[in-house]
Amino acid sequence: MLTAFDFENRNFRLTTGDVVGDENKYTVIVGKNGTGKSRILKAIVEHFVDPDTLERRRSDELRLRTSPYLRLAYDYQPSNVIAISTSPFDRFPLPESRRLLIEHLGSGDAVYPSYEYLGLRGLFSRNLGLSFMSRTITSLIKSVYENSQHAKQICQVLNYLRYDGSIEARFQLDPSISTLRRILTEEDPIPALHDYLASRREVFRLNPLRNRDRTADVDDLIYALRRFVNALGRPRIDIKIDRFGAHSLNQVDLQIDNDFVLLLELGLLRLRGVSLRKLDTPDRIHLNEASSGEQSVVLGFLGIAGHIQDGSLICIDEPEICLHPEWQERYIQLLISTFRRFKRCHFVIATHSPQIVARLEEDNCFVLNIETAHIADAKVLIKRSSDFQLATTFGAPGYKNEYLSRELITLITHFSKVGELDDEQAGLARTLLKLRSVLDDADPVASLMKMLDEILVEQTK
Repeated sequence: MLTAFDFENRNFRLTTGDVVGDENKYTVIVGKNGTGKSRILKAIVEHFVDPDTLERRRSDELRLRTSPYLRLAYDYQPSNVIAISTSPFDRFPLPESRRLLIEHLGSGDAVYPSYEYLGLRGLFSRNLGLSFMSRTITSLIKSVYENSQHAKQICQVLNYLRYDGSIEARFQLDPSISTLRRILTEEDPIPALHDYLASRREVFRLNPLRNRDRTADVDDLIYALRRFVNALGRPRIDIKIDRFGAHSLNQVDLQIDNDFVLLLELGLLRLRGVSLRKLDTPDRIHLNEASSGEQSVVLGFLGIAGHIQDGSLICIDEPEICLHPEWQERYIQLLISTFRRFKRCHFVIATHSPQIVARLEEDNCFVLNIETAHIADAKVLIKRSSDFQLATTFGAPGYKNEYLSRELITLITHFSKVGELDDEQAGLARTLLKLRSVLDDADPVASLMKMLDEILVEQTK
């Protein structure tokens, strides 16, 4: 569990210390744009992940173990790290594409926690939605193959989201079977495959084919391709993921294993669609036809389900993107409930959503204001209105904030009747007046602020 960090010469705590046993922890980070929320998430991820597995944008950039501006304190190292975002502007580090062959062959005992990035960056496609879906489904198939227990987790998450517990995905072989066979008959198939992918502008998948330091790497890749082609009877492949694992619905000789995952990651199989079935309907629905919000929630939760384990660190950047306010409330409730059975996980969430803050739970939930470095137990903030959250949590009350109006009128009315404010009321008044500078001069609430300020001046005479 993360406990605190130093960021750009400032100290921040991620919990108040009021922590309940081994239950999961949720730290929500709030603050204005540009205050560093995304940079903090990036730095936290980089602290734990092997720098040699991350993509570097500049060849001369030093590969540092941690970000130079962050020092992190924690009770224990996470078992793995998961980063999730549906924003094309997140700052999470990208896994380096050349690791594909290394992972395919296995690289010995891991010194660092494994890292899974589930986001939009690194997807070179005209259809980002379908590409993100493909990245998530590929991740699920890989996860189910590596750990059969994940299949049950995925099924449970689908049930919790009111689906029947299975996913069906349709892939299309690209190139054609004949083209792939032609490539494999070349004296050296790897350059031919590289040239084919380059002609299709699959730039982000080319690096693995250039990593030819070991002959065994190339031999294993060619073996996987040949085994795959020999098992195929047709270019269309229908895959089902359920509690028993991942298997083909229409290719009886096709094994869903590490070789299959490698070919998915190399771009030789293109996702054409994903379907699910609601528990209360007989027909399957195509996920790409669902609302952007439903796609975001389903794919995000499935991505977590495919990799979460006890002790995971899950970093989520702006989950409210694409979500209606009602779905924002449901999102955090579903997130907490869906993964409650896991222990010692820490979810760190950067958000601008008052609905997410309002629907946190009382225990093991904390809200960190990155601008003030104030950490609060969620129990003092939850189940309050959006106007309350905007004013007190986000410091952006907006026009005619009803929470501020109500509190200001109550204080002014009390003073007019009694002639003074007690210490608690005076403290509240001073807290409310801190927001005066962010109000529009034409806002009626600003006039109430002026009246309250005059009352405090009069009372201190």
